[in-house]
Amino acid sequence: MKSKRIAVVVSAALLAGIAAEALAQQKPENYVRFRKANQQVVAFHMRELAPIVKSAKPDIAEATRVANVVATLAPVFAHGFPAGTGDGDTRARPEIWSQPDKFKQAMDRYIGEANKMLEVARSGNADGMRTQFGTLSKACDSCHDDFRRK
Repeated sequence: MKSKRIAVVVSAALLAGIAAEALAQQKPENYVRFRKANQQVVAFHMRELAPIVKSAKPDIAEATRVANVVATLAPVFAHGFPAGTGDGDTRARPEIWSQPDKFKQAMDRYIGEANKMLEVARSGNADGMRTQFGTLSKACDSCHDDFRRK
């Protein structure tokens, strides 16, 4: 448990450092690095959350901790796509910038579902957590389908 907390703190600190650098220097490649770092941290926590919510008796405190990380990083990620950051070592598709309203809807859905996941985890409703985890995963997948190169 202690090592997981340390990993979260280190990940959050790393992400904050990358975000600060990206925002301070405003170089396109820094935004790409920022997006990748954010998604690595979120993916790690989604992989952590899956077995928790699938458990017959989920650990509510752990589910809440992990869901909190995802819900916290979701809106941060949504702001990592300013114009001019679609080139370089990125899988971001041009539709992010050519269809900004559709992309914003996808990001809003992701943020909303991540926040709902946190609410359900806090409630301790095991069935609700399983259902909401599936809904959150679908929100992630649909955005990847429309706005991420394979």
